[in-house]
Amino acid sequence: MEELLTALLTIQNGFPWRNLIIGIAILLIGQLVLKILDWIFHLAIQSLEDPRKALSGRKIFVYSFNFILFVLFLNLIKVDMKVVIGATGLMTLAIGFAARTPISNLISGVFLVFERPFVVGNIIEVNDFKGEVVSRNLLSLTLRTLDNRMVRIPNEIVIGSSVSNVSFFPIRRLDVKYLLSSRDSLTRLEEIFKDVAGRNGLALDEPVPYFYVSEFKENHTEVIFRVWSTSEDFLTFQSEFPKEIHRAVKASGMEPITHRVEINQPIKIESSSERP
Repeated sequence: MEELLTALLTIQNGFPWRNLIIGIAILLIGQLVLKILDWIFHLAIQSLEDPRKALSGRKIFVYSFNFILFVLFLNLIKVDMKVVIGATGLMTLAIGFAARTPISNLISGVFLVFERPFVVGNIIEVNDFKGEVVSRNLLSLTLRTLDNRMVRIPNEIVIGSSVSNVSFFPIRRLDVKYLLSSRDSLTRLEEIFKDVAGRNGLALDEPVPYFYVSEFKENHTEVIFRVWSTSEDFLTFQSEFPKEIHRAVKASGMEPITHRVEINQPIKIESSSERP
């Protein structure tokens, strides 16, 4: 028993208690400084258009700051850094084998942060899912589908797939295809289409609406009318404009064979971690 007490006293006398107290004080002061910097950071990003990109950078800063404080603390209490580095290497190797998928998603998330093929609020289509981007972090992407379901897609899948961003550009085009009887006037139909577009508050003047004949057939003529609207109002415009066209043509006395509405293909952005 006396030998045990003697050993404990020897350890106590040789332990750098002063450095330990200083190290703990540095950790506490460091956390206080980190809180102040975090508060300043939140005030600074409030005016940004896409604050989530800045928040991702904040996470990296916080982890790096805490790591530096921890290494400084270990140095103060005289811990052999070679042993720590060796243990860290073995732990990293073990974690790497156990968490290959999260690490892959993390790396893919970093590529998405800097590439920015979409932002929160965009309507995108990826991996057979289409919906609004609700959130985006370093591991996954969350979509709210058009039928109001929540879908979580790992970043590894996003970075390796083709992404269709419907709302990437501020305007979108609507194509109205019309089959007109050969005995009716093309000039009159063009006037009707342009008049409806001019009276519609959601149709844009620029780019100019465009009317052209796509094909002449034996009993009818296929025409296409292209008109643009803002991405924000496009769903309403897509629903209402063909109805206005139909009513105007019917009121003119023309008898359309049929008509078909098509939306131009959304912008496709290839997201890949490989660079040529």
